[in-house]
Amino acid sequence: MAGHGPPPTPTPILKLRGSRIEAHRRHEPQPREGAPRMPSDMSPEAKAAWKHLVPELMHMGVLTRIDGNALKRYCTIWARWWQAEQFIAEHGSVYPIKNDAGRTTGFAAFPQENTVNKTAEQLFRLEQQFGMMPSARARISVNRHAAQETNDKRRFFQA
Repeated sequence: MAGHGPPPTPTPILKLRGSRIEAHRRHEPQPREGAPRMPSDMSPEAKAAWKHLVPELMHMGVLTRIDGNALKRYCTIWARWWQAEQFIAEHGSVYPIKNDAGRTTGFAAFPQENTVNKTAEQLFRLEQQFGMMPSARARISVNRHAAQETNDKRRFFQA
């Protein structure tokens, strides 16, 4: 049975915030660190988004190997949003509806307008999950010196 209320905040986020709740979570799965591999079946626009986002998300310390599917979904949705935005920039948001005599009787929105709106909502939710929005980052406090020191030491122990 699914839980009620908002989903729990991930332990790494709690830790970065300095929360005491983090100390009580001992059995939470720990994903392997590192960047996920870029899937080959994405569109060129989605691949460009991936190449832009991975270094930024790695620098922020919020991306692990297991996040590849979520990031692929984000990049694919972003590409769809971008294509719809480009269509609207070229053709406008609406087109005329004409009667049999060729007279304009009204206007209707292009389907791309709906695509832009729906994909923007999906992107917003994923951006919150990845800490890509100012409001999401405002709840996270990162000790960059400690994170860099940890990464420097890890290089000696990697196979």
